[in-house]
Amino acid sequence: MLSAGKYIDWSAANVSMGPRQTVRRVVEDVVNAGARSGQLVLDAASKAELGGKIVDAFESGRVHEGILLFVEHANNLRARAALIRIMDSALLTLGVTVQGAREAWFAELSKLSERLEAGALPGSPRESPVRDAFRGITVPLAPATSEVLRRLALVEARFERSLETALCAPDPLKALERFTNELSLWALPDQSIMALLESFAERESFADVVKVFERAPESFRSYAAPKREYALALHLLGRNMEARSVLLGLVRQHDTDPVVAGLLGKLYKHEATEALAKGDLDAGRQCLIRAVASYQRGFAMDRTQLYPGVNVPSLLLALGRDKEAIAHARTILTLAELRSSYATGNFFDATAAIEMCALLRDEAGVHTWVERAVATASEPWQRRSAVGNLQRLAQTLDDKGRPSEALNQAIRSLSAIEASNPGEGRSAPNTNAGRMLSAVQDVTYRFEARHARRLTGNYQLAGIAHDVRVTPADLRFFTRIANEKGLDQLSDPGEVSKAIDVLIRQRFGTDALEESDGPAHQVFDQTMPGLARFMAAQQDSQTNVSADWLNGLGDCRQHAPTKMLLFEAWKRTRTDRLMSKLLDAHGADDKGRAAEIRAELFELARYEMRVMDALILNHAGGELIEEHTLTVLSTRKPPDANGEMRELDELRLADSFYHRVHALADGVLSVTAVPHGVTFEVPNLSADGRQLLLLPAPYSRDRSLPNPDFGQLEFRGVQVASPGWEQEVPTQGLDLAELHAYVRKASDPRS
Repeated sequence: MLSAGKYIDWSAANVSMGPRQTVRRVVEDVVNAGARSGQLVLDAASKAELGGKIVDAFESGRVHEGILLFVEHANNLRARAALIRIMDSALLTLGVTVQGAREAWFAELSKLSERLEAGALPGSPRESPVRDAFRGITVPLAPATSEVLRRLALVEARFERSLETALCAPDPLKALERFTNELSLWALPDQSIMALLESFAERESFADVVKVFERAPESFRSYAAPKREYALALHLLGRNMEARSVLLGLVRQHDTDPVVAGLLGKLYKHEATEALAKGDLDAGRQCLIRAVASYQRGFAMDRTQLYPGVNVPSLLLALGRDKEAIAHARTILTLAELRSSYATGNFFDATAAIEMCALLRDEAGVHTWVERAVATASEPWQRRSAVGNLQRLAQTLDDKGRPSEALNQAIRSLSAIEASNPGEGRSAPNTNAGRMLSAVQDVTYRFEARHARRLTGNYQLAGIAHDVRVTPADLRFFTRIANEKGLDQLSDPGEVSKAIDVLIRQRFGTDALEESDGPAHQVFDQTMPGLARFMAAQQDSQTNVSADWLNGLGDCRQHAPTKMLLFEAWKRTRTDRLMSKLLDAHGADDKGRAAEIRAELFELARYEMRVMDALILNHAGGELIEEHTLTVLSTRKPPDANGEMRELDELRLADSFYHRVHALADGVLSVTAVPHGVTFEVPNLSADGRQLLLLPAPYSRDRSLPNPDFGQLEFRGVQVASPGWEQEVPTQGLDLAELHAYVRKASDPRS
């Protein structure tokens, strides 16, 4: 994929590459990337023949025919859409606008060829030479590439400083608007535009969200994540028909984010309210049916989340579909109880349980969950949203002649809270197991990857380590890996942990890497800083966990988050399937089967894969052996009388890196309280016969920070694949050996 002899040297003024050669190179990229991603099923001869036909069509001006030749080999609509994205990616990487290329591909590439012959560097920060390298688009292995990336990093750094200055102004919204008006959005990197959208959305300036989106380049506006922000802003501005049009477009593009289905359901529900207010009962009923269908579709996309499924039961009740409403309410109530069992104090978990208990006519349950909701931290907008849902249910129950005083009291209790409610806070149970769980959570961390996050503070060792970025796209990618490798067929968490170790160690070649002074680790230690220099990485540069997997290089700092995310992917898939079975059982009124599935769900919830940064010490003398990042498998005790799992049952080693030198793959850790924290005694002797002790490093904690995300893949702070990559890049990883060899050679002072 990365043969230096095949690439355009962006710095060479004497490069002679005519339009046909440029077109052929781009076409080779898109055909090869399509074949690698599985969207095109072609042998080598067929790929070459197809490429030649496309080049001929483009050269003779038959652009539309050339594109059709490419996409007609896709066997379904989703594959066809994926191929178009790959084609767009290749063009954007070369600095060719998508819209211009679709209108006249060959003419655009001819202009690019002239620029290349003149030795021109990209004229816009959007024209990154590695924009989609990890999607299979070629990278120019030349010093000028790093220079371009350095310039792009400076542009983005200047933007971030200016944005931060605006947000810290006395009137941040006015400063943000003034700053945005001075920008040329067409020249900004996608991440910067997304940061603007999110900044305005956080300040509820939805007119500005719409303005920024509509001014953004066409390629950015084609991404699903910005479209979701745009649709939500349109809805909140009362432009519901436009919002619905955007959301339906996302559905047609097979967007799998439940938020899209949830927003569409909300719009249908709003239309139903308007129709019923006008006395149009038939139209109102049809809108409610569409709302239910949309909310159900969203819940089916991810049954581990309450939204948007929490809206289904009350609407089914309003439609007179009482049996379905009860089945859904019982299922959602179990999910709310499951989520609340972690005792994290989520306000919407409690209010969802209130609503379900009221629908199921469990007035004692309503009172219990109201007490928890009042004791939980919440903001005014959260309470307004919850009260609105409860009021709609109360009206439905009144209309059916089944008023609920407990529900009405819940509405009054939540409405009476003024301003922000800090909640009452919860201390750990006053038991040894409770204190141990609290201590373990203090020195370890984990992610569900529901939102983009990054782990900060681990950029060190001359660029070998980097900040780790975890996003929903990463979770989808690792779910693909887990399911393709059959992890979804396993049910025992311990067996899953061992199976994940096999996958990770095969991908990263861990057997050889365990020897810290061995040749494999020396290659790693030379290549990683070389990649950082080539990509012009800054100190806070970020790399998606998936990008490390695709890159194929990893020591303990890559192994740990990879294992955590693979385990999370398995757990999420298994929970989702159990929730589906639970809904079926409730629908059939099979109480025995429902109880069995519920028990399985709560048993599964006891297990968490967590990451720990620790010092490995010699137990006998206390001397430091090395610093290490590892994973541990935490098991909580079953739920207590309040339905919460707040005590530690067991903590096991689950490291995917050290299996031979230090036996950290498995075994129960002994947790000991010390004056300023805890230590963990390793049950297994190291290869040299020493007893080991793990001392959590002082910086070990959940260091997650929000991170602008539009679905992109980042490697050393640079976008290397645009949205949609998680369904298209090969799960086995990429062969980047030539890139690795290039950066090692560039780092060698003798070269």
